[in-house]
Amino acid sequence: MILQRRPTRNQRNRRSHHNILEVTVRAELAKVQRNKTIMRWTVRIMAVLTLLGASVYGVREGLRRFFWENPEYNVAAIEVNNDGSGLSREVILGTAGLEIGVNIFSVNLAAARDALAELPQVEHVEVRRILPQKIAIEIHERRPVAWLAARDSVDPSTVDTSFLVDAKGILFKPKQILPEYHHLPVISGLPVENFMPGETVRLPEAQAALELIRLTGYSSRFQVQNIDLSKGYCMVVTDIQKKKVVFPLDEIERHLERLAIVLDYGVSQRREIQSVNLMVERNIPITLVSNNPENDENLAVSAGKDVTAAGDSAKVASPAKARSAAPAVSSKPTGKSGSNLPVKKALPVKKAEPAKTFGKEELRKAFSR
Repeated sequence: MILQRRPTRNQRNRRSHHNILEVTVRAELAKVQRNKTIMRWTVRIMAVLTLLGASVYGVREGLRRFFWENPEYNVAAIEVNNDGSGLSREVILGTAGLEIGVNIFSVNLAAARDALAELPQVEHVEVRRILPQKIAIEIHERRPVAWLAARDSVDPSTVDTSFLVDAKGILFKPKQILPEYHHLPVISGLPVENFMPGETVRLPEAQAALELIRLTGYSSRFQVQNIDLSKGYCMVVTDIQKKKVVFPLDEIERHLERLAIVLDYGVSQRREIQSVNLMVERNIPITLVSNNPENDENLAVSAGKDVTAAGDSAKVASPAKARSAAPAVSSKPTGKSGSNLPVKKALPVKKAEPAKTFGKEELRKAFSR
């Protein structure tokens, strides 16, 4: 067995000191290498940032010199295409904030388009750049189909509370009163003080009135002049010939078909119709007037096809009542002298006969005869 000598204390101290020196040297070398790495990456990052900054500056300076401050890209013309006449060029340019001479790239097209779209008269708008010096604006105006007024006794164009309304029920105030606006029908009887420009009227009676105006827009026999909605449950319509027709709020097309039959009946009798009440389903009460007040009559005309067939007798009103009374139906005829007068009257409609509805083209043909 070989015995090893244990190191002395001095030998142990020298070995421990040597290990400490070796660890210290390695730590110093690691620190130096780490600093060199940090410095190297810092230099690289700074170089990249400097290159990017120089590139951005160069691009911006190039854009400024060749585009933003280039007089060849200043706006020289603004083209406005407007399919209506309610908005003037000055109003359009002032609202959009566009002017001649500014750089075309500095114009905020989205802001100009939004500003024009906020006008209640504008239905659709497009704003485009046409390089190098032109801006094009295309506007589609709302086309009014009627006035909305508190009452029909005054000219709605002279009242501040009146609105123009388009086919969708959107209200707007006209910038200027055009001659064609004076001939538009008037919808009255609604609380106009509660409405605001740009608002859509969704009341059932207002929508029914707009539907009636749409269906009779091409009519030469029945041209709406005023629609009174004050009753709430019906429409009292006056045409340009001063006929008063009471319409329900629903099934407008079917009731226009019935009205066409009544108008045909008046033509066949060579008499003018003063009033019609379409609220009655079976026999339509009408008032016929003539040049001789003695012959004014209140009749009940069937909505069937044969309007000249003989039937039950109808009421014959006195001259004073015939001019002012509402349409009525009675089975006991009375006259000024109390004698019975023969009156032609249609047969009542059969209950089993389904009601026919006319399409837009059929209604147009029926009212254009």
